[in-house]
Amino acid sequence: MLVLLYTLSWLIGVAMTVYVLAAFAFLTYVRRRTMSVWKQNREMSATFYGFIEERLRGTEDIRANGATGYILRRFSGLARRWWPITLRPPRCQTGSAPASRVGETGEICVCHSR
Repeated sequence: MLVLLYTLSWLIGVAMTVYVLAAFAFLTYVRRRTMSVWKQNREMSATFYGFIEERLRGTEDIRANGATGYILRRFSGLARRWWPITLRPPRCQTGSAPASRVGETGEICVCHSR
């Protein structure tokens, strides 16, 4: 596509090349800033659903041994650890839209990790 623009006019080709490089740099920057939050979220998701799977397989044993209170405490502990990660609102420069998303108004927000 850029080659076609260079054949039309070298000025348009240079302008579009600069635009593409700037957009790529911006998207790479946003991805790097939000990657740690997504990694924590996926890690907690795997831990949480792994816990649920193991407990569902051993439901009869848990009830027979009277460990339902223990399992519920562990469940609520995992849910408490996962909840803040899931709902963590990134701090944005504009203060109105979530990080690295195009908002309802079409604005793009750059977030700062906590």
